[in-house]
Amino acid sequence: CECLGAGVIQEGTVNIGTGTGSNFEAPLCEPHSDLRGRINCCCHVIPGSWEYEASISTTGGALRWFKDVFGEKETAEAEETGRDPYDLIVKIASETNLGADGLLFYPYLAGAFPPRVDGRARAVFFGISLSHSKGHFVRAILEGVAFQYLGALELLKELGLNISEASMVGGETRSDFWNQLKADVIGMRIKVPEVENAAAMGAALLAGVGTGQYPGLQKAVESTVRIRKTYAPNPENHSAYLNLYRNYEELYALISRGYDFY
Repeated sequence: CECLGAGVIQEGTVNIGTGTGSNFEAPLCEPHSDLRGRINCCCHVIPGSWEYEASISTTGGALRWFKDVFGEKETAEAEETGRDPYDLIVKIASETNLGADGLLFYPYLAGAFPPRVDGRARAVFFGISLSHSKGHFVRAILEGVAFQYLGALELLKELGLNISEASMVGGETRSDFWNQLKADVIGMRIKVPEVENAAAMGAALLAGVGTGQYPGLQKAVESTVRIRKTYAPNPENHSAYLNLYRNYEELYALISRGYDFY
């Protein structure tokens, strides 16, 4: 329903539903199971179609954890000014450099889901120095989550899907800075529909077709789904993030050896 409500109904596109966690939803013309069990293949709500679904744990949840534990100042300021505490926290991240000056974050607060599946995994900040401020930690969280998105897209490519564009819905889309950062990391345009709760939208479209309001789902999507904003990747930032991502992945191989001590 969420995929439908975001207007993502063709193979070669993907919807990213965000919130406490994130869910990648990629339509398929034919079902193709991942024999390594990294991603689910299931029926789409569109008759005769299927989709891959990959859940990524604690994306928005990682930022919420940081706010709840370390964001007392921003929370108090938000209460006094009527602003959103997340806006204040993300603002200090936006004032730091790309790559958080060497600080990396692995957002596995509840284990690792796709693109890597490891229930033993735990979150890690790596590379902390005296030069790092609160903004660096927040930026590292935002970038660490975006790296999981890049990994999920690489998994879809490995499974034979050539993704050309992405849509994104849910709570994380309220941050322009994070939306742009994600587009820079994954290197493709991200479209954000006007309706944030795309799952409810999709359910309404199914009802509309069922009651004869629309002749079919394609027409229902064309008549209702509107894009609020599109974020185009900055090529220079994308190149920098790809280099950083390679280091990020190599370091994970070393960090993951520590899980044997749990």
